[in-house]
Amino acid sequence: MEYHEAANFLFDLRRYSPTTGVESTRRLLDFLGGPGEDLRVVRIAGSNGKGSTARMVESVLREAGYDVGLYTSPHLDDVRERAATVRENAETFREDWSYVGADPVRVMLVGDAVESWAGAARRYATLGDLTFDHRPDSALGVGERAGEVEHGHAYLADATHVDEQVRASLSDPPSMRETLTDARASLTDTVESHLETVPDDVGNPSDLVDTDRNLEGTPGWVALDDLHSNLIGSLEPTDDVASDVVERVRDLVFAEAFTKLRERVEDGEEFGVTSTEELGERRETAVSAVETALTESPDRRLARRLLADEIWHLRDADEALGRYDSTVVADALHWEIGDYLTLTMGARGVPPACRTGLDALGVNV
Repeated sequence: MEYHEAANFLFDLRRYSPTTGVESTRRLLDFLGGPGEDLRVVRIAGSNGKGSTARMVESVLREAGYDVGLYTSPHLDDVRERAATVRENAETFREDWSYVGADPVRVMLVGDAVESWAGAARRYATLGDLTFDHRPDSALGVGERAGEVEHGHAYLADATHVDEQVRASLSDPPSMRETLTDARASLTDTVESHLETVPDDVGNPSDLVDTDRNLEGTPGWVALDDLHSNLIGSLEPTDDVASDVVERVRDLVFAEAFTKLRERVEDGEEFGVTSTEELGERRETAVSAVETALTESPDRRLARRLLADEIWHLRDADEALGRYDSTVVADALHWEIGDYLTLTMGARGVPPACRTGLDALGVNV
């Protein structure tokens, strides 16, 4: 089957039998509360030139300061056109993006989110970088690729929307690029100083601590390995300045957590449990550490951002424990307890990391 044959087959599929009239659509919109009643819509119909006309209208309205959405269907010749359009729009958006605002923390956090979404849009639209289950010349393959392009379009729409909302809320905002760039350099130096006593790579997590005890299969062994794995990434700067700053603060969280946990393990703590009560206490300690981190951090917004990346430890441990339907040997729970311990130590590292991050940004704590 040729590519165009596969595409034609896919787009000729009908999910539901056609019904004449608009009554079904009207009932659906009424059920949803009439979401389109307050929207001003430009509908473009005709035989030729609809797509280019729609893009020109969209561009003119956007330049005039309107919040504009654009939907065109179908593509002109090839579904891959949509990938090229999303990719080009994402690259243009990223080139035009600027770090503006009066609040360095807000600029950093918004920039981190926007950079992430724009990057995801580019990745999804670069079809050659993705792994697919079906050949590109099959109907299912075309569908897969079209789905990935739509993912990219959604991420780009999120980035564009947030950018527009932020700019609309500001009047003559200053640029924070230099502030973020300087903060990145300062934080990188701080992280590197913390890493001087951390091994670059080890064959066994037991080699991370100075002890003769066999730590393999213990919660401390699991948590040390997890924290260490987050400390051996690259510190090279990227084009995503805001995300780099957030990542450096996150590195400080792991450095603090790793150092404190290593000291406790070397002092002889095992972190094991002998009863369900003790297991519950491990979980409660983790939850309490998260709550304390939010309370004691000098900027709750930054603390929430840092904790958001680690809260999965709690979910994973809870889900794993929920799968046990009978008696289990306590020593077999080292992975679950290790998750609770990793979250506990990470959360405790958030307040000092936040203070260092804010200092690098020039924010008085």
